[in-house]
Amino acid sequence: MNNENPDKENDQKLIKSISDLTRMVDQLRSQRYLSMVDRPIKFLFYNFLSGIASGLGTVIGATIVITLIIILLARLETLPYIGKEIQFVVESLKQGMHR
Repeated sequence: MNNENPDKENDQKLIKSISDLTRMVDQLRSQRYLSMVDRPIKFLFYNFLSGIASGLGTVIGATIVITLIIILLARLETLPYIGKEIQFVVESLKQGMHR
């Protein structure tokens, strides 16, 4: 029985510590949110910057993906049966990029 009591005490201390830590994190989150709500200009500014970063990341990512697709299609032009169709697609994409 003596061996079980220290384990139970340690478990209870650990559970209490985790509960205290969880409560503190919740308080921090609510304080940060309230500080943002108290300053609507700052809140709007951060949301604006977040939207710009998201849009810029989307554009850069799409550009990279389209470039990789064009490179892949350009290498597939040498295939016997579908080479002409792929060449047409690549030329169409190149013309669309120059507009």
